[in-house]
Amino acid sequence: MTSLAVLVDGSSCAWGAYAEKMSERPGQEKTVLASVMRAIVAFSNVHLSLAQSNQLLLYAYANGITKKLLYDSAHSENPDSSACIIEGLRSALRQNSSSGDTRKCAVLAATLATSLCQIRKASMKTTKTSKEAQATGQKGRVVIISFLPDFGSQHSLLMNLFFSAHKHDISIDVVSLGGPSALLQQAADITAGVFEAIQRVDELPRVLMTRCLPVSIRTDTTLSTVDYRAACVCHETLVSNGWTCSVCLAVLCAFQPICPSCGAVFKIAALPRRKRKRPTEVGAAPSPKA
Repeated sequence: MTSLAVLVDGSSCAWGAYAEKMSERPGQEKTVLASVMRAIVAFSNVHLSLAQSNQLLLYAYANGITKKLLYDSAHSENPDSSACIIEGLRSALRQNSSSGDTRKCAVLAATLATSLCQIRKASMKTTKTSKEAQATGQKGRVVIISFLPDFGSQHSLLMNLFFSAHKHDISIDVVSLGGPSALLQQAADITAGVFEAIQRVDELPRVLMTRCLPVSIRTDTTLSTVDYRAACVCHETLVSNGWTCSVCLAVLCAFQPICPSCGAVFKIAALPRRKRKRPTEVGAAPSPKA
């Protein structure tokens, strides 16, 4: 059995901005949104059809969503998975739109942590033979469909989750609809996953089917270049050199007396004064050394 967690950005503002950007003429936004949902439904059904014991977990990460787990194939009483997935995505977008959330950064850490725990829990329940474990090579997979490339102050939290996923043999594949994201590239590289930034909405089904399938049947997953610079918590920009908080390990692009992430107060140690040498008179013998 393979557990797949699909994490979809549930920000209604991000979906609307993407639909407006991809629509060729006014009034075509609904067609763009429908194409994205159809691609997610098709990919989810393909995963379920590969093996009868496969498990699908569909999550939406955004503020204002009361129930982030939209669909669980192992505990769903409705046999129509397509209808459940579409209704779950629509419900998540409606909840986020009514919450008044207009942030331009995604809130991914909590949902990713929950999905990793669910995959780990499912892998502990199943008993695999050594031959089957070698064939799959993984205990679970996560596919992130992102519309927002920025994640605000969650850089440290997400990096810890990426290394935790690598430790438990969980790969993270990323399909970015909002452009390149250095943090999500690091997630794919750390966990031996795939990162794809697509330019057109019609590329989404092809990328999901050929790049985010199990390792045994997917194409090459090697990333050419990965930017491992850290993002500062004050301006959310990538920095090569900076300051690190000794309490929460947050990265700062410039020194600040108070950490903006955890509120720790830094004390500046006073440098010791240098002893000044006494001037000697001209012709006088030098003072003996102590």
